[in-house]
Amino acid sequence: MEGEAKRSKQLEFRYEFIGYDYGEAQSIGELLQRVGFKRYVVIENFHYLSVETQRQLAFDLKTFHEIGIRFIILGIWREANLLLQFNNDLQDRVIEIPVEPWLAQDLKTVVERGSQKLNIEITSVIVEKFIESAYGNVGLFQEFLKTFCIHCGVTEAQDVKKTLSAMTAVTSTFDDKLKDQRNTFLQSLTGIAARSRTRTDTDPLILPYYLVKVILQVDLQQLRDGIDRKTLLDLLRNLHHREDKTTIRPGDVTNLLNHLPALQENMQPPLLYFDGNARRLKVVDTRQFFVLANVDRKELEDEIPNPLED
Repeated sequence: MEGEAKRSKQLEFRYEFIGYDYGEAQSIGELLQRVGFKRYVVIENFHYLSVETQRQLAFDLKTFHEIGIRFIILGIWREANLLLQFNNDLQDRVIEIPVEPWLAQDLKTVVERGSQKLNIEITSVIVEKFIESAYGNVGLFQEFLKTFCIHCGVTEAQDVKKTLSAMTAVTSTFDDKLKDQRNTFLQSLTGIAARSRTRTDTDPLILPYYLVKVILQVDLQQLRDGIDRKTLLDLLRNLHHREDKTTIRPGDVTNLLNHLPALQENMQPPLLYFDGNARRLKVVDTRQFFVLANVDRKELEDEIPNPLED
C-alpha cells in the first residue's frame, strides 16, 4: 500500500491596531524604536517655535534621552542653558555649544579667507571700521564686506590682485545697511508699542510704549550691558506721563518683563529678552546696535504712535 502526503504552505497575516498618541513623546519614541531608528533628530530655527512649544519639548527631551534618541537643536537665544531653564531635569543630559562671541580676530579670519577667494586685499583701516560697527555680529559683518566689495566693483574673483581702500565705498556701505536695518528696527519697536493697553483704565500704564522710549533714549553701552530691573523701573518712571511716579510699581515692571514673549509674538527674531541669569533686559539681535549708533533716535521716536493719542 502506497501513501502520499501533501503539505500546503499558508501565509499568515497578522494585523495589529496601534493605539499611539502622536502628541506624546513616549508614543513617538516607541514607534521610532520599532523601526530601529538610529539617527539624530535635527530641529533648526528652534526660536521660531512658541515659548510653550519650546518648554514642552524641553520636557519631552528627557523622555527621548532615556530611550536613546538624540537631538541636535539649532536656534537663536541669549540665555545660557535655555533648555535647563525650561526643565532642570535635563541637567547632564544636554551640551550647549554657543556660536558667540565672535572676537575681532575671528572676524579678521573671515576677511582673510574671503580675500583669498576673491584675490583682493582690504586695507586694515577699513577692516577695523567694519569690526567696530558690527558689534560682534558676524552676519552683519559679512553683509558689510559683501556690500563694500560690490561698491568697489568686485563681484567675482580677480585675475590680478586688487587692493580695496576707498572710504567712500565704506560710507555707501553703511548708508545702504542703515536704510535696510532702520525699517526693520522701526517695525519691531512699533509692534511692541502697539501692544499697550488703553481701555482698562482711565489713565493706563501703556508700559510697552514707554519701554520702547527707554530703548531709544538710554546709552548704547548700557543697552549692550543690559538694563537691570531697578534701573528699568527708574527709567520708566522718568519718562512716564503720570505725575505720581509711585503708581508705576516694581510689580508692573516684573509683569512687563514676563510678557516680553507675548509682546513680540509675531516677531522673528524678537528684539528684546530678559536674561534670567543676569537679571537684565537685553537686545537679542546685536545688529540693532549698529542702527542705534547711527540713526537719529529722536526722529525714530517721533514715528512711533503714542497709544494715548489714538
